[in-house]
Amino acid sequence: MNFVIQIYMIICVALIIFDIAFLVLKNLRGKKFGGKDSKTKDFLMKQFRQYNAEKGFGKELKFFLTKSISKTKNLVVLQNVLEELDEHKSEIYLEIKPYILNLITEYKGKSEYERAFYAYVVSCLSFEDESPTEQFYKEFFSFLDSQSLYTFSNAMIGFYRFKDPYALNNAIKKVDEKGTFYHGKLFVDGLLEFNGDKQELNQLMKENFFVYAPSTQVSILNYFRQNGMDEGDFCFEVWQNKDINEEVIYAAMRYFAKFPREESRQKFITILKNDDSNWIEQLLAIQGLTNYNDFMVRAVIKRKSTHPNWYIRTNAVGYLHDNGLDKHEILEILRLFDHFTNDALLYHYREDEETTSYIVKTIQRLEREKNEDTSWKPAVLQYQREGGLSV
Repeated sequence: MNFVIQIYMIICVALIIFDIAFLVLKNLRGKKFGGKDSKTKDFLMKQFRQYNAEKGFGKELKFFLTKSISKTKNLVVLQNVLEELDEHKSEIYLEIKPYILNLITEYKGKSEYERAFYAYVVSCLSFEDESPTEQFYKEFFSFLDSQSLYTFSNAMIGFYRFKDPYALNNAIKKVDEKGTFYHGKLFVDGLLEFNGDKQELNQLMKENFFVYAPSTQVSILNYFRQNGMDEGDFCFEVWQNKDINEEVIYAAMRYFAKFPREESRQKFITILKNDDSNWIEQLLAIQGLTNYNDFMVRAVIKRKSTHPNWYIRTNAVGYLHDNGLDKHEILEILRLFDHFTNDALLYHYREDEETTSYIVKTIQRLEREKNEDTSWKPAVLQYQREGGLSV
């Protein structure tokens, strides 16, 4: 028993020592990267309050920016002050930009934490007037070789804001090399923020598309769809490609759910007519046909209203509901005696009291008739053999 108590006490002492060491290291790091320097902050606040757009920065501030912000601690204070500015913010950021960009060589050789923060500061700058120099690009690209997600992500935000499609295209190659290290949503959101020549960027991405990894290809197609880009021809080419990853195919199909065309309509109908198509393709086909309500489209989707897959069945019933079902069509579906489809109908008509009442009463009536007469069985078996409602 004493041995157990001794072990317990040793563990407690070790934890106390660890906590003390952690707090000491945390305070030291805080002083290095973000220690409170009220004198520096007060100096900067005073300088920025006195800022005159016509005269620009004074000698004291220029000296500080030239000599002091190479220290990360001072750069942190500067960025915090800049973010708190209310007046002349855009003019001050514009004038301060060259001082920050000139530090690229120095910060490139610093620790990962400092590199990540420097990349963040660069990403906060405006590049509406001009892009960085080729030398800056060359050195800033090295930040994309970082194993730190923070450094990589902050550097990518910078490339999205540089307005240079060629620089961003080269950065995308780095994204592709990293694979799933950089989340696809961050990638797409960044592309959506790009304010440079989007047509040129699209062309560059399409030229390299088929050498990229599937994750990068999916993100690019998602970007085309979300940004409303007129890339239907290219997306259809991807869809037709039999050698490409299926997730990429699905991304191409989603483009036509938002931007339909006749070729996609015919292809979606073919998918729904083929019961051997996988469930994702059938689901995307239904979603891709929501903009149509002609006889053929309605018929092939109606066949899927009793599909065993929940997603397909629910989306099919949702399509029929959105495009209007009369009582005769509802009765036709209810006579298939599919409880899951009945539940889907009730869900979609939950705010329509009259139709809901009709569905409930009809289900009850059909159940009574079924119990009284078993002649319904051959018809249902015939329906199951044929794979659903006839087209």
